[in-house]
Amino acid sequence: MEEARVIVEQTGNPNAAHYLARPYEDQGNSKEAINFFTVSKSFRHDISIAKEQDMDTDVKQLALKAGQPPLILEAANYVENEGMEDKAVLLYQRGGSLSRAIMLCVKGKLFDVLTSIADDLDDSAVPDVFMRCADLFLENEQYHKAAQMFINAKAFERALQICLEREVKLTDEMAESMTLHKTDNDDDEVRTRP
Repeated sequence: MEEARVIVEQTGNPNAAHYLARPYEDQGNSKEAINFFTVSKSFRHDISIAKEQDMDTDVKQLALKAGQPPLILEAANYVENEGMEDKAVLLYQRGGSLSRAIMLCVKGKLFDVLTSIADDLDDSAVPDVFMRCADLFLENEQYHKAAQMFINAKAFERALQICLEREVKLTDEMAESMTLHKTDNDDDEVRTRP
């Protein structure tokens, strides 16, 4: 088995690595089994072993390494059930379940993580996501961030209301985001939002 190990380490051959991982798994050597299943890109099997052995950090790392949304979401559900909401939020976000990540931020009062998620949102996000974030920031008295989320959701009146009521400084960038822009049309009445 040592000779096979050397060959796999030298060549990185996925088939040989998979073949080598099995005996390690049968012997109960989870770390080595996971190592060689990773080389063989058998991430589902890796994650399964890590779950069985309560190797929670490995579950997260392997799911992220796999880069496959179904595996990432499966790992997110697992780490959430293990009570590691902060790790689950990251996995849900990377797996494409942004609404679940945001919900978990609320449940776990993870406002720093929510801020990070909100900072990563772009104009392609659904307005409802921005609205949920804005409401959560309001609850946590983060008024500037709430106003920005309302602007991103195109809820301009609500954003201005927050700015007025909570004395949030309206920045040039915020104002620009709410400004109607002229189109190429000669009719000055026709305008669009950015």
